[in-house]
Amino acid sequence: MKRTEYLLLILFFTSVCSSSAQKNEFRNQEDPESEYVQHWNFGLNMGMILPDKQSANFYNGSAINENSANRILDNLYFKQQIVENIGYNYKSYDLPENMAYKAAMSVGFYGRYNFSARSAFITQFNYHRLKANDIFLLNLDVPGGFSFEPTYYECAIIGQEARTNIDIGYMRSFPLQKKISIFTEIGFNLNNTVVDLNMIGINNLQYTIKYAGEHPQGPYSNNTYYDLRQGGIGYGGFITTGLSLEFNESVSLDPAISIYWSKVSLAPYDAFGPNFIFFVRFVMKNSLF
Repeated sequence: MKRTEYLLLILFFTSVCSSSAQKNEFRNQEDPESEYVQHWNFGLNMGMILPDKQSANFYNGSAINENSANRILDNLYFKQQIVENIGYNYKSYDLPENMAYKAAMSVGFYGRYNFSARSAFITQFNYHRLKANDIFLLNLDVPGGFSFEPTYYECAIIGQEARTNIDIGYMRSFPLQKKISIFTEIGFNLNNTVVDLNMIGINNLQYTIKYAGEHPQGPYSNNTYYDLRQGGIGYGGFITTGLSLEFNESVSLDPAISIYWSKVSLAPYDAFGPNFIFFVRFVMKNSLF
């Protein structure tokens, strides 16, 4: 009798332990946070940026800009060169008022500290070289009377800058399938802009209009020309959404789009505006760090 009681007691405890193990196993499958190990992930961003166009007018040569085309076009020495080159005198000129950046490549590095299976702190560094170009018109002083000659001369104006975005934020992912999930990132943006060049081109003549200090313009000037730094620090916020496609436990490919609402330090064109980055992120997961 005692042996039967002992056997029933053993079977009871075995059944309880088995049931508990099955429940734990089910909970671990459903809840990846239950035995999660915190770790770093690192990645590479590659894509295309569509910048807000308002700051491109920093390069349009307007008289209100730091880089003004009138330093060249109204200078008697340079005007004589231009007139001799194009064959006509010009009375005035019309500068562009709605310049825009070209789409440009965006590359950068990405770091993510997962403190749970679905949540992480992120940081990233993205670099862009942006170019804006347009045309301006020289209004020619052509002889009166019947003529098929145009009354204006088209010229080129160009600006180029280097821009760096540094982001800090939070990420949350939402699983769709076993190896596919949607993720969203939101955070703070700090950007740095450095103006590389601002030039005008008239036929085969090229002149820089980038501000180089107050001094006379022309060959009679003995003053030193300085390469003054233009640009500076701006700030804003960003939101990113995309898909995480896991190849295996160590590598994922994440196509995504980021929208920035930020200002850049190119006065007086430094109001907040939208910038769009379309990119693919290659992520090395489960780092030992």
